[in-house]
Amino acid sequence: QFQNVLPDASLQWKFSNSKNLRFNYRTSTNQPSIQQLQEVASISNSLSVSSGNPDLLQDFRHNLFVRYQQSDYLKGNNLFALLSCNFADNYIGNEYIIPSVDTLILGDVLLSRGGQWVRPINLSGYLSLRSFATYGFPIPAIKCNLNLNGGISYVISPSKVNETLNENKNLSSNLGLVLSSNISKTLDFTLSSSVFVNDLKNSTDPDQNTTNYTQNTGFRIQWQIWKGLVIQTDVNAQINSGLSEDLNQNFVLWNAALAYKFLPKQAGDLRLSVFDLLNQNVSLVRNVREAYYEDVKTNVLQQYIMLSFTYNLKRFTENKSMPGGQG
Repeated sequence: QFQNVLPDASLQWKFSNSKNLRFNYRTSTNQPSIQQLQEVASISNSLSVSSGNPDLLQDFRHNLFVRYQQSDYLKGNNLFALLSCNFADNYIGNEYIIPSVDTLILGDVLLSRGGQWVRPINLSGYLSLRSFATYGFPIPAIKCNLNLNGGISYVISPSKVNETLNENKNLSSNLGLVLSSNISKTLDFTLSSSVFVNDLKNSTDPDQNTTNYTQNTGFRIQWQIWKGLVIQTDVNAQINSGLSEDLNQNFVLWNAALAYKFLPKQAGDLRLSVFDLLNQNVSLVRNVREAYYEDVKTNVLQQYIMLSFTYNLKRFTENKSMPGGQG
């Protein structure tokens, strides 16, 4: 059983109708699950035995953030910035026991040399700092809007390895831009590009230190070339660097569609779509854990063709005056 007092506070400054600054402090708790509390060994993997910890306490989270927002409706400019901090008391992390000889754990479970025993424990030292900003403005000369965005995050995740405190320090940053059109009702396109850098440091095992990069550039266009006839295509190119050698894959994902809009108010949409024309689609993800990282490649659906019909249920009514002069 847990009893908590959870304070919460917020403060907002409105400099004008278009500029405001907000500060917020919030607390929360993270209770251990039944599995985390039960001291029962899971031996489905003999080289990685896991169990719970009946002495586990809930962790208590402190969340702070500052947000600034500014909009100029006449010029079309907008600015948004966010800075957040998150830290915890009694953070629920993991302890890794890696024996050098065959060892009995939990009384009767044999853990082979080179295997590991993982169990949750309460630790101090967890910290998460995150920042994000975006600025958008129109470019009248080419009838487009440009949006610039970027962010930095720094996360310290503590764990224990053979009674030694380990800190996984993950510094990541991203920078991107999006150029979107506002040319006409029949032509719409978006050009975007972003780069992501992830740097990981492990305090007890320098061999785990790694840096990886991901860049994604995309282009999307939709053009109504004649009455209800519409062509649409999007291309995304992704470049990966720093992942495991067999996963350093760069690929291009290209989709295209030909559609015909008909019926009253163009409610009907008959569309022929081709996904992944180059047959290169792949899913690559890096997961950062407390004491290690892993690169995961997943088989995903690649090239296929689909014929679809969509009927949009639209109902627009005229705004009529109501008694009392209200619309």
